[in-house]
Amino acid sequence: MALLTWDPSYCVKVAELDGHHQKLFYLMNCLHDAMTRGKADGIIRGIVEDLVNHTIPIFREKKL
Repeated sequence: MALLTWDPSYCVKVAELDGHHQKLFYLMNCLHDAMTRGKADGIIRGIVEDLVNHTIPIFREKKL
């Protein structure tokens, strides 16, 4: 079961940003799923790397 469920009310009406937000939901749900199944040790590094690789360029690009 997903920890976070995307809802259309979260949309900011900017396709690129909404896509980024949905990817973050997906990655967090992957991590949560692995943790609840006791499989986090094997995949946590990859998920954290995906989170970092996905978010840092966004903040650099937008200069937030």
